[in-house]
Amino acid sequence: MTLLTFAVSLFDNDSVDDHLKLGHALSSLRDQNIMIIGGGMTVHNLRASMPVVSVGAGDHIYPFTPTFNDATVKAATLNTGEKREEDVRGLYKREDLRLAHPSLEHLMPLVVCCGAAGEDKAECLFKTVEFGALGWASFCFGGIPDADKS
Repeated sequence: MTLLTFAVSLFDNDSVDDHLKLGHALSSLRDQNIMIIGGGMTVHNLRASMPVVSVGAGDHIYPFTPTFNDATVKAATLNTGEKREEDVRGLYKREDLRLAHPSLEHLMPLVVCCGAAGEDKAECLFKTVEFGALGWASFCFGGIPDADKS
């Protein structure tokens, strides 16, 4: 089996629409049985996490961490297509956005993947919050690829 990998950079801006359009441009790759992987975080506030980590209070979680993590999972999984894109745009209107993401580059990969997913349903395979202000979730859009087709 040959596995070709290439990286796509994010835009140097915070435009949700630009990143959704990037996903739209990549979406035809999925029709060719090419997997699109986006790496980021659902919550990424290192400044808030450092005191928690430095005093060994790893079980302390800020209130915004699970609420934004859950909202991100809902935005990605509740709907498909244009409705999902509206749900994703809604994340960027939340009052706790800048608590969860002082800068947005760790959330934008999910925006690209949601744009690429189109009408395919998303499933959250894993989610967690740790160290006060860090959150992760893993999503699969359109089901697990069939290994026999590759």
